[in-house]
Amino acid sequence: MLFLLIPREIGKKYTWMIRSNVNTVTNFNALSEFLIKNPETDYFSGWVFNLQWADHSSDVLDERYFGTIFGFGTMIGFSYKLTKKI
Repeated sequence: MLFLLIPREIGKKYTWMIRSNVNTVTNFNALSEFLIKNPETDYFSGWVFNLQWADHSSDVLDERYFGTIFGFGTMIGFSYKLTKKI
């Protein structure tokens, strides 16, 4: 597992925290360009799912959380603003 802090300083220690697996290949130049062009983005993931199933091993026991959008997979990124909210 790799945690990477993108060093684009704007009065904070970091702007993005990215969690990635060791076997993930990422073009960070393209990712940085995307994030700069889309400043409203607070979260991204390699895979995004809409929860529509129960999974007792993950404590999804009923339909209460159906419709929840969640990131899954080998790379997830959180903006500084989102990590402050969390």
